[in-house]
Amino acid sequence: MKKYTPLLIFAAFAIMYMSLAQRGLSWQDSGEYQARVLTGDIAGFTGLARAHPIYICAANAWSACFPPSLKLWAISSFSGIGAALSLGMLFTLVKRFTSSSLASFLAVIPVGLSHMMWWLSSVAEVYTWSLAAMGAELLLLLLYLENGRRSTLAGVALFLVNGLHFGIHNFALIDLAVLAGVVAVTECRRRAPVLALGTLGAGMAFWLIRAS
Repeated sequence: MKKYTPLLIFAAFAIMYMSLAQRGLSWQDSGEYQARVLTGDIAGFTGLARAHPIYICAANAWSACFPPSLKLWAISSFSGIGAALSLGMLFTLVKRFTSSSLASFLAVIPVGLSHMMWWLSSVAEVYTWSLAAMGAELLLLLLYLENGRRSTLAGVALFLVNGLHFGIHNFALIDLAVLAGVVAVTECRRRAPVLALGTLGAGMAFWLIRAS
């Protein structure tokens, strides 16, 4: 049962956030995202920093599963799913570091019930899915660091997810600098520099594929 706890956390928070998601028109950024999802505007008109193409495409696919009368709610509820996913991964990360379910719950519950998380989970926003992507990156980084020489696949997957993250929010570029540094240093310590550069190069190639 314990191994399913992150899934139960995801389900509980997803249901809560989705039930409280905004059902009408939003204003400012959230209203703009609603309009872009409804019209299929992937590129946007305010420049690369606010394009968020992966988020727009994913929210569009999610909202397409619902009738027109629920479209606006579906777009807003999509943020709650990202937040719930990030909380499930937060539980997993804290549990891996502390081996304590209590510490994991004490980390998840205040974050999940905080005003900022609750608000961002109820309107059309990119931040919750950016947080989910960062959680996935941290889990892959932990897997990469724990598995020694067998972790090349995890290292490459790390860059794949970060490239996907970049399509959600430019915050991924901050992560990328840290992740690339960790992988470069770790690979050089584990194996010959030529092989290390090969692994890092493969990872960056996959990052470019996903980011493009």
